[in-house]
Amino acid sequence: MRNLLALVTFCVGIAIVTTLKSVSAGESMSSGSPPMFPKNHPHLIGTWNCEVAFPASEGQKAFKAHPKMTISDSPNMTLHIRFIHVGQFMSDYYAGYDTKSKTYWMNAVDTQGGVVVQTSKDGVAYNGTASYGAERLPIRDTWTAITDSKLRNVTEIQEHGKWTQNSEAVCTKT
Repeated sequence: MRNLLALVTFCVGIAIVTTLKSVSAGESMSSGSPPMFPKNHPHLIGTWNCEVAFPASEGQKAFKAHPKMTISDSPNMTLHIRFIHVGQFMSDYYAGYDTKSKTYWMNAVDTQGGVVVQTSKDGVAYNGTASYGAERLPIRDTWTAITDSKLRNVTEIQEHGKWTQNSEAVCTKT
């Protein structure tokens, strides 16, 4: 269950970076400037290859996954992100920015019944909840844009009051 949750939260994290990288090239990520959907994110549109490292947990060995991701524009100045994983796991995400509350947001759902909702004030550190049925866990993602075509994400989950890393991902645009 935890590894599946890790895969879902990783996917949400990748989608979240789309809002981070949508800030125009001349603005600092920490400037507080909202992204300009969809005007300033054409470099994100397309197909990405990802490598995700998951640490050992719950008696399972550490492993790597290699999902593909596609990013496209969607209505209302948002982005649509779709992940296709080995084992026929799929997930869909919508990412955007609310100018009224000055908050980046991300909503996701997957083919295993997972739902993730995260928000951020700075577009770098995102916090929220990952849910599978009755199980709900706090999650957080921290993003580094290595280049316009390479992104890094570290996802952590809080269990029993303790934050632990549950994935580290690097995605490269093809």
